Amino acid sequence: NLVFAPQGDLHLQGTQDVAAAGLRTIRQLQYQFTGGTVDVSALEAADSVTVGGVLWTSYSLPLLTTVTGALSVGDNWILETLSLPNLVSAGSIALASNTALTTLDLGSLVDVSQDLVIKFNYSASLIDGLSSIALPELVSVGRDFAISSNTALVSISAPALATVGNDVYIGAVGPCGFDCYGSYQLTTLNLSALTTVGHTLEIAGISLTGTLDLHLLGPSIHLFSLHDSDVQGVDISSLQTVTSSFSIEYNTVLTSILADNLATIGGDFLIDYNDMLPCSVVTAITTNDGFSVGGDIYTTDNGGSGGSNCP
Repeated sequence: NLVFAPQGDLHLQGTQDVAAAGLRTIRQLQYQFTGGTVDVSALEAADSVTVGGVLWTSYSLPLLTTVTGALSVGDNWILETLSLPNLVSAGSIALASNTALTTLDLGSLVDVSQDLVIKFNYSASLIDGLSSIALPELVSVGRDFAISSNTALVSISAPALATVGNDVYIGAVGPCGFDCYGSYQLTTLNLSALTTVGHTLEIAGISLTGTLDLHLLGPSIHLFSLHDSDVQGVDISSLQTVTSSFSIEYNTVLTSILADNLATIGGDFLIDYNDMLPCSVVTAITTNDGFSVGGDIYTTDNGGSGGSNCP
């Protein structure tokens, strides 16, 4: 059935074919359990777009540049390709539980004023699913930037992302709650321009080749956590202040931490259970000029320290 709501909404449900090739702007575009052929290929702007339970393997809005409110694509079991190649800005983006999704095009996205959440996009085997997220033009996210529990991910690239207003979550953390899975196939994570995070940065359950480059992050953040990951090194050389806790834990192949300017920790300081991390790396941080910790210090079971704290 095709229903035109009185204030510029288009709600699609059922298997009818719909031709709306001249449609350029709309308030709300909603697909729900839709299987017919739908042509809205000229759409350039919408207040909101919702795609749920569709019976298509591919979905594209090739001319869409702006979604002022929410873009939500979720619970689509056969959707393999989502293409929004000219989308520049959105109020929020949620891509969740698209179990067949393998290809995502958000190559022109510059700004998301609220949350950008990509989660639970994997098959029942946990092996297949979305393998690459490329956001080459993305500069800012107003609230949360969360790429959580996408088990097939090999690459996340957001090389221009400079500002996140609230939290950054990557891997087996964040909005996936108690159903989090790691992204242990992930070998590339590019957040090298990230400078400002308003609250929390937490990364867990990833396998990264080389060093996690966060060298511009700073001068302050509320909470920093890197844990349960196969990461060889982390560069946070611009970070000076963590107002709550700082933790780097259970990273089995970690050998280096560049944190030359880290001086003030408001809560607990935890660098522990990193099997290959020399105590000299930990000591280099705790002897930075003016280094102070408001809570407790835990530096147990790093490489070579046995069950003892690093000196």
